[in-house]
Amino acid sequence: MLSKLILSGPLVLLLAVPQTQNNNNSKPMDAAPVPLKLPSTPPVKMGLWETTAANGRGASYRTRSCFTNESYQRDMAKLPPGCTVSNQTWTSHSFTADVACTMRDATSNGHIDVQFPDTETIHSTMSISMTAQGQTIPISFTTDSHFVGSDCGGIAGGESRIVH
Repeated sequence: MLSKLILSGPLVLLLAVPQTQNNNNSKPMDAAPVPLKLPSTPPVKMGLWETTAANGRGASYRTRSCFTNESYQRDMAKLPPGCTVSNQTWTSHSFTADVACTMRDATSNGHIDVQFPDTETIHSTMSISMTAQGQTIPISFTTDSHFVGSDCGGIAGGESRIVH
């Protein structure tokens, strides 16, 4: 679930690239997810979290997610196929890394910076350079998350819902 709070929005952007048809230069996606090095104890509280995510053009959305010990171990243990992480650095209040993904018809490289000023707040920024169909597109993405409470209500551990 922490990955959804800090990585999923940016990684969705990394993976949501235009797909071309009948392109003989397509690159296959890697078969196995890449593990992240992560602390054994989550840097934030377990329970219900609300996240506001925004892209560099000002579009935003809000989600509520349930973060549990099980979802931390499961969801933070891997990245989507085709993605690698390098230069990972964890401290008690931050995580930074470089991310690279190779999709069928595109590549992307980016840097993520996640701050945990306390156990109830997460702020992340990601800058990505994506190349698809011969064009390079810069993408920026931010998330601001805050702890709502220990009761997740009707949201299962590891799940998210869009808030209107």
